[in-house]
Formats: sequence, C-alpha cells, structure tokens
Amino acid sequence: MLRVLLVTIVLQLASSEPILEQVAEVGERIAEGTADYVVDLLCGCGCRFFQVRACQDDTKKVCKEAIDTRCRNKENVECKEEIKETCKTIYKDVCRYEKKKVCKTTYKEVCKPSYKPTYGAPKEECEKVPEEKCEYKNEKICNKVPEQKCEKKKVQKCLTIPEETCRDVPVPQCQSVPTRSPFTQN
Repeated sequence: MLRVLLVTIVLQLASSEPILEQVAEVGERIAEGTADYVVDLLCGCGCRFFQVRACQDDTKKVCKEAIDTRCRNKENVECKEEIKETCKTIYKDVCRYEKKKVCKTTYKEVCKPSYKPTYGAPKEECEKVPEEKCEYKNEKICNKVPEQKCEKKKVQKCLTIPEETCRDVPVPQCQSVPTRSPFTQN
C-alpha cells in the first residue's frame, strides 16, 4: 500500500499542476488508504478482529397439518310393527243323523198237525221258521272336518342397521429437516 502511495506522489510531482493542489490531492489519497493504519497507530492497537460468518450443519423441526380421518361404527336398531297372520288347522266333529234300517232275525216255532200214519193221536210237527223284524233307527254319523282358524297379531320386527360416522381431524406431522445455519466465528 505504501508503495502505491509513493508512486502516486512521484507521478503527481511530475505533472504540471500546481504543487499545492498536488500535495492536497496526495494527502487525501494517503488518508484514504492509510486510515486504518493511522487509527491503529494512534490508539495503540496492534491487531484488529474481524467477524467472519460461517455455516454449520443443523436440523430444523418442520411441522405441517395433515388430515386424519377417524371413523366410529355404531349400530342403530330400527323397529316397526307388522301384522302377522298365524293360521292353524283344527278338526271339528260334524255330525248328522241318518235313518238306518236295523233288522233282527227271530226264530218262531210253527207247529202243524202231522197226518202220518201212526198209532195213537196225531202228532204235531214243529219247525223253527226265521222271521225278520226290521225297524228304522236314527244313527248319529260324525266326521272330522278340517277347518283353518287364523288370527292376526301385531308383532315388533326389528332390524340392526350398521352406521359409520367419520370426521376429519387435523393432526400436526413434524419431521426433522437438515439445514445450514450461520454462526459468527471470531
């Protein structure tokens, strides 16, 4: 730096400008170039410390909101009344009276005088003759007749209906991301 100043002074002297102007100009240039050195000389500081910025590897926690869908299952029971018809077969005795001819055979002894030559009084000859006596009697005849008997009843009929209820819940999702952060190095 000092060499540059000396060269500048020599060049200035060689030019045709007035010397005072040249000296003033040279003084400005010297002051600009040596300001730090002058301060160091006047204050007695021999060294200066400069802050240098450097970077180091680091991690940073980055979070973002994610949507988590949460569902809940529930069973609903729905009931309604229905009319249900139940039938059963019953057998009923149906009777009627019928006239029936009832006959009875009886044997009657019929005797006739016999005219066969025999000694003594005439003998009777007897034989049993069938005689049928009939009469009409009322006879009860019954038959089992099927009959269907139905009745209507109110019955509760229930159904189980599955129901799923879902909702979106915001959930923070965080992760460590590698970064470089500056730090001051002395």
